[in-house]
Amino acid sequence: MSAAEMTVTSSEEHRMWRILWSSILGTAVEWYDFLIYAVATALVFNKRFFPSTGPALSGGLTPFIAAALMEWSGGAPWPIAAYLVACALLTATAALLAPETARRPLDGVA
Repeated sequence: MSAAEMTVTSSEEHRMWRILWSSILGTAVEWYDFLIYAVATALVFNKRFFPSTGPALSGGLTPFIAAALMEWSGGAPWPIAAYLVACALLTATAALLAPETARRPLDGVA
């Protein structure tokens, strides 16, 4: 290839900068969303939905479990996917077995 073929035109350079800044902005928004959800999970959801268990039992161990599964599998994502599916099945089962509380006061519900 000659040097003339390798030069980048101004429109291509502008396009690359636009892609770069779009990626940076999208990543920043995604991490901000993740941060807000993580803080809400640690400070609000555990007290609201799991008042009798501590934060370690209501989601605090999940990163450690995921890291252990990732280490055990040598970096393969399938054990974490299986763990998430198992958690989703457990949640769905608990939701199906929970008593209906629509239009009833929750004061006396344990």
